[in-house]
Amino acid sequence: MTFYLKNTVKILGVTLDNQMTLDQHIVTTCKQIYMSIRKIKRIKCYLTDYALRTLIQQTVIVRLDYCNSLYNGLPMKTVRKLQLVQNSAARLISGTPRREHISGTLRELHWLPVSKRCQFKLLVLTFKALHGMIPMYICEMLNWYHPSRALRSSAFPSLVPNRNKTVRYGRRLCDTAAATLWNSLPTSLRCATSVTVFKKHLKTYIF
Repeated sequence: MTFYLKNTVKILGVTLDNQMTLDQHIVTTCKQIYMSIRKIKRIKCYLTDYALRTLIQQTVIVRLDYCNSLYNGLPMKTVRKLQLVQNSAARLISGTPRREHISGTLRELHWLPVSKRCQFKLLVLTFKALHGMIPMYICEMLNWYHPSRALRSSAFPSLVPNRNKTVRYGRRLCDTAAATLWNSLPTSLRCATSVTVFKKHLKTYIF
């Protein structure tokens, strides 16, 4: 029997490569979304503003957000490909010229940039894990910080980032990235009482 090694494997709709760069997955995702944007552009004149935004949300933003916590820690040149897709969707809704800066339009639409959306997703998952709202195997990946003696910092909910042998991949690991991002949040956010409150204030904070 002969076994053949593949450079990529598809799991739950995500194409993983042997270097974990996600390059092929991002290229495929961008290609699919651009195709959807072109189709929507053809029928834009028949849609109301509300219908157009809803269609973009369900065909573009949903795909951008799918498993986007995996994008955390990727090089900016890689994430930029996804950001250009989001920019195109925003221009389609607002009619913003291609040469005009898009950041103001994204803010008007209340859309976080792609890199910030990745952090938002990871932090929401972290909040849910710390409060036992998602499967236990994910909750067990995170560890609370318990100092050996009484300190003022012990009153604030903090996490312990796991030590990793590799810098290239270690910082992208879910437990390490989650702990680092969580500890960077202000105390008021870390002490939020519900997911709804946490999401609301987190989006304001990241913006």
